[in-house]
Formats: sequence, structure tokens, C-alpha cells
Amino acid sequence: MLLKEKVKQQITSIYFSSKQRYGSPRITFELNSLGYEISRITIAKYMKKFGLRSK
Repeated sequence: MLLKEKVKQQITSIYFSSKQRYGSPRITFELNSLGYEISRITIAKYMKKFGLRSK
């Protein structure tokens, strides 16, 4: 669960630093460039679970 919490923190920080404009494709790209190997579908599931939606 440690990885899930770390990914959650990264998703929320990228989401809010982009002024809530980034959706799952851009967040996936950002996380992959940071070294995380995670799919867009997984990011989309996490975002839906956390209640994050792009504008």
C-alpha cells in the first residue's frame, strides 16, 4: 500500500499544480517521466476513486 499512497500523492500534486486541467493521459505522461511504470487506465481509476476530474 505504500506505493499506492505515493502514487496518490504524486497524482494529486500534479493535478493541482496544473490548476486541475490535467486528465489521466497527461498525468500518466508526467508519472512515467518521473520513473513510475503505471498505465493510463490505472491513473484514471485512481482519479475517479479520489474524485479528481480535469476541467
